[in-house]
Amino acid sequence: MSSENKTLNLELNQWNGNEYPKRSDFIEDNKKIDKAYKELKDSIKNGGKVSSVNNKIGDVILKAEDIKTATGITVENKLNELFQFADNGKKNMASVIGSPLSSSDTFDSMKSKIQTLKNTFASNLIAKEQSSSGSESLDSLINKIKSINPQKKWVEGNYQSGDVDVVSYNVSLKWKPSCIAVFRKDDYWNYSHGIAMFVTNSTFKNALTTNVYSSPLNEFNFIFSGSDRAQIRILSDTSFKIVDPYGGSATYYWLAIEL
Repeated sequence: MSSENKTLNLELNQWNGNEYPKRSDFIEDNKKIDKAYKELKDSIKNGGKVSSVNNKIGDVILKAEDIKTATGITVENKLNELFQFADNGKKNMASVIGSPLSSSDTFDSMKSKIQTLKNTFASNLIAKEQSSSGSESLDSLINKIKSINPQKKWVEGNYQSGDVDVVSYNVSLKWKPSCIAVFRKDDYWNYSHGIAMFVTNSTFKNALTTNVYSSPLNEFNFIFSGSDRAQIRILSDTSFKIVDPYGGSATYYWLAIEL
């Protein structure tokens, strides 16, 4: 006979000492155990399958909108938030730095363009006699600007012609002068001096003498004294020629200034 006491889950027989089990009772218990084992086995077999998500049943495909974080925010919202953060970062960077950066650039492209700007920055500092490298921090490069010497360049020289028929002497510089002055001092005669001055992009017409002339700008630029014994002829932005068509033995003093 079956027992009055049963197990909690499968309700198997739990006989006491004064109860007599029958073979059929064992058979029934074995059937219950076998059924429970099958159900357990089937549940393990299908354990990796999702049968329901957010009221969706059947063959469910998980999307970012279906998965929530511990705070209750979906993964999709978090991804959108991350994308917006990155997009705002690129827009802010492009806005602050300006061209050649663009908000449509990738971060790798922005990095490359910023490095190019730093390299150019360093090259310009080197041109101003400031030792620099594109590998330095931007802050370091900026701080070197205050070390640039703002003084204008100037240089002077003289040329002794000797006793020649025509004097023609070239002067070459490494920078563009804004003002050039030449003074001719004759080695023998005090009255045979000459003075000339040239000022870039000006209508300068008087230079210590009362008779100074300038040729049109579309020809060789030259300006000379009334005695015509000192002339300045512009050859290029960085070079000029001292000319005395009458020659003679003299010393020519010249001065070039960057205004």
